[in-house]
Amino acid sequence: MPVRLGFGADDVRPVDRIGRIGKPLMLLAGGADPFIDRGQVAALHDAAPASELVRFEGAGHVDLLRYDQSRYRKAVLPFLSKNLCQASHV
Repeated sequence: MPVRLGFGADDVRPVDRIGRIGKPLMLLAGGADPFIDRGQVAALHDAAPASELVRFEGAGHVDLLRYDQSRYRKAVLPFLSKNLCQASHV
C-alpha cells in the first residue's frame, strides 16, 4: 500500500532545512554516487557550516562501509563517541 504524505519528492529540499538541525552533523558521501552528485553534497555542507564532510571517492550511494571499512570506522566512531554515546563496543 503506498503512503500518501501530501507532498511529492520534488517538494523536499534538504538543503533548505539542514542548517536548522542544531545538532552535530556528519555528511558521508560516495564519489561514485549515482543519486547525489558532488554539487548537492557541497550545497548541503555549505548550508550546515558546522557539519563534518567525509568523502569516499570510489564509493556509491550506500556502500561506504563496504568500500573502505577502516576509513569509515575512523570517521564515524569518534563522531558517535563524541556526540552520541560510547562507541567502544562496536
